[in-house]
This record gives sequence, C-alpha cells and structure tokens, in this order.
Amino acid sequence: MFQCTIQPDQNQLTITLAGDPKSLDPAHAVDVRSGQVTALMHDNLVRFGHGTEIHAGLAESWEISDDGKMYSFHLRDSVFFQDGEILNASHVKTSFERILDPKTGSRNSWIFRDVLGVESYKNEESDEVVGFDAVDFHTFSITLSKPFAPFLGFLAMPSASIVKFYDDKLIGTGPWELDDWVRDGHMLFSANTRYFEGQPKLDRLKIRILPEALPRVAEFVTGYLDIMEIPNSEYDLWMKDQDWSDHIQHVRQLNSYYIGLNCSRPPFNDVKVRQAVNYAVDVDLILKTIFF
Repeated sequence: MFQCTIQPDQNQLTITLAGDPKSLDPAHAVDVRSGQVTALMHDNLVRFGHGTEIHAGLAESWEISDDGKMYSFHLRDSVFFQDGEILNASHVKTSFERILDPKTGSRNSWIFRDVLGVESYKNEESDEVVGFDAVDFHTFSITLSKPFAPFLGFLAMPSASIVKFYDDKLIGTGPWELDDWVRDGHMLFSANTRYFEGQPKLDRLKIRILPEALPRVAEFVTGYLDIMEIPNSEYDLWMKDQDWSDHIQHVRQLNSYYIGLNCSRPPFNDVKVRQAVNYAVDVDLILKTIFF
C-alpha cells in the first residue's frame, strides 16, 4: 500500500487551530484562541502550572502583605524584549495602565478593578494608577483597595501579559516571534534566541488554521501536521489503531462548558424556564456520547 506523506521539517513544529485568533493584543484577547497565541509571544509576572497552581514568570519571587492588600514582585535579571531592550518595572506599570486606559478600549480591564486608584485613572482624574508602583528597576508593587485572594491568578491570565508598544507594534518577551500571518491560512513564528528560559528547541513554529476535523485528520496522516487533537467522535477509532495508539498522549485539562443565557429577556427571564433548561442537560450522557 502506498501512502502519500511528506518528509517532516526537523526544525519546525506544525500544529493547528480551528480558527484565527480575534486579536494578538493581550488587551483585546477575550477568546481562547487569542489567549493561546498571545501566550506564545508574551509573558506574565506569574503563570499557571498544569492545574491551578501559580508559578514564577517574569517575576522570580513575590510577597503578599499580611493584610492581603500589597503584592511585591521581584523581576528576573536580564529578561529581554524581542527588540533587545531589557525589561524593567516601569514596563510592567505602563503595560497594566494601558489595559485600563479608556483609549485602549479593553474589555479586560475588570481584572484590575480592585487596584487602588483605578477609577480615578479611568475617569482621567489622575495620570497614573497609584496602586501600581515601579519601586526600582527590578521591583514592582500592586496595592489593592481591599483583599482579594484570587488576584494573583488574574495576573497569570493572557490579558495581564507584559508588553510594550513601539512604532505601532506590540513587542513582548515570549519564546516566539510572529513573522507571518495569513488569515484563514497559517501563522508562522520564529524562535526568540534571547528567551530568558532558553531558546526553543526548534527554529520555527507554524500554526495551520483548519476549522473542520476531517481536513485536520487528513493533514496529520499525510505528515503536514506534527500534533493533532483527536476529534472526540474518533477517539475509539484511534485508540484501537495499532499504528497510532502508542503515540497518543493524554493530558488533563481544566475546562468549563456552559450555556450563556440572557436573563433579562424572555423566555430566560423566567426562573422556571432556566430550571427546565438545567434539568434537560444530561451531563453523564454528554460525557459518554459527545466527549467519549
């Protein structure tokens, strides 16, 4: 039997997304795909592990005051932006204030709602957020108006990435730099050779935009994709295929699936209707038949 395959590029990883990200600007990254792609190019003070644990990012350590209101972050030495400039605490301040600037029009400003002085800044009564303080070159502090335990996790979200805006271009510190973006086609990245955790192991990363499951499978089997998420409906088929079963990796994920209802309009302004929808959702059946 002959199989049409290509010779893999040993210096490039090719993966896929079901659609283009809506924005590569963390200030406007409100969908999952935008978050996934911006995380390739930008870093945060802290980041999530494989679960809900928080790990060091651009900040190598931090302290939280006894009253839970002040967070002090100590930045790593010698972290470079992709244009060669070294990161300092003032970049963190301007990056966060950009999210809150009404001119930016970010829908993610809510993550900083408890920071001291936010409303004055948003109302243009102050030219800075007093709760953001670049203490020195490597120390940045955030003061909240009240304790809020989940706040550290907010700083690990894509919208809290540290970026700088120069010559109409957003520049980050992340492991990958965007070289080319053909909408509905592909995104091509090159490795950041100065990345603070070491240069990526491959020179290039390519993301193919493939909305439908069947073309993704065909591209993977013929060698145009290096990694593919198995379509839920085909899980059993791949698991039983001896050519592929040993290559399948299982990864635990923390996901939420939901139906969004507008409770201010009929029929969902009626609590009885909302309860009926809830009763109609058979979680066990969905897990077994749709998600396998």
